[in-house]
Amino acid sequence: FTLYHSVGSSKPWRKPFFKSALQGDPPGNGDKHFLRCAEGPIHPYSPRELSRLRRSLAIGTIIGRFYRRS
Repeated sequence: FTLYHSVGSSKPWRKPFFKSALQGDPPGNGDKHFLRCAEGPIHPYSPRELSRLRRSLAIGTIIGRFYRRS
C-alpha cells in the first residue's frame, strides 16, 4: 500500500484539474488517489460534485499527456 501526500501549493481538494492542465500542470498520482478515495466512509462531496471532479480529472489527464510546462 502506498500513501500519497500532495506536495506543493495546489492540493487536490482545491485544485481545478482542467484549468491546471491547460496551464501545463497535469493531475499527479496524489490527485488521482485522492479522488479514488473520496467515495470512502467519509463523503466530502455529493455524488454529482464527485462526478464533475472525476470528469475534470480525466480531461486534465488527457491534456497532460500532450502538454506540460517544462
